[in-house]
Amino acid sequence: MSIGTDHGERTGENGALFRELNERLKARKKDDSGWTSPLKWISECAEETCTERIEMSPLEYEELRSEPTHFAVFPNEEHVSPDVERIVEKRDRCWVVEKVGEAAEVAEETDPGSSRHWPTRFSVASTEVSVARFKSIRSANQVERGIDLAASRMRTLRPASLNLRLQARPGSARDLRQSLGRWLDDAGADKREAFAVTLATTEAFANALQHPEDPTSHLVDVEGTISGNSITVLIRDYGQWRDERRKKEGGLGLVIIQELMDTVEIERSRNGTTVTMRRRLAPD
Repeated sequence: MSIGTDHGERTGENGALFRELNERLKARKKDDSGWTSPLKWISECAEETCTERIEMSPLEYEELRSEPTHFAVFPNEEHVSPDVERIVEKRDRCWVVEKVGEAAEVAEETDPGSSRHWPTRFSVASTEVSVARFKSIRSANQVERGIDLAASRMRTLRPASLNLRLQARPGSARDLRQSLGRWLDDAGADKREAFAVTLATTEAFANALQHPEDPTSHLVDVEGTISGNSITVLIRDYGQWRDERRKKEGGLGLVIIQELMDTVEIERSRNGTTVTMRRRLAPD
């Protein structure tokens, strides 16, 4: 599922994908007249499983983006990968790190301010263009590896549907990500597609833990199906969302989901809340 197989390249891609998502959030905040201080962002970690939030003012965010190799991460040593980045500045609400080595090369190649950057949209079209641009600036052997990867992604055989019943507790998120990863790999999802679906599903699962009031069951059901080139993931909890949560419609988590997926639907009933997310995968 990865564009590159090297550790530095892979972690560089992860940070770039989080940065791309934050650029989408930035555009949305400006459109909604929400460009005020402080603002919440998602940590731009080297590890793709991170879902932590950080805070930066508009000025801090713009200053961060002026350096292609600089990223903002959650203020904790566990969120720094010293083999691919070094700490530049420690702030109260986030730390700034600088990518080094191959991770720095990836950061520069995917910089939103560069003519070579990945388009800031988690769509099928941008996925195909992004992969093409990324491969064009890699060495010949990496391009060949990319061709082999493309061949292996032929979706001649569809994986079985995904059906999970998880305990409604934070620790279940790891099991969710692992199961999703295997399922998406079998589906032939590329790195960007897998990143988007996994993060969106993780955010929806977190909402299913935080929002229900007096649930009738401390379980969360996750269902995934694939029809043609469209993937659908459903998250169902067994409680009614609190009024204050309902007004915010899931807060930043729902905004992230909406940026990552093509459609998001929320259905509420006395028996619980169901979030249905859909995304179109790149054609074979």
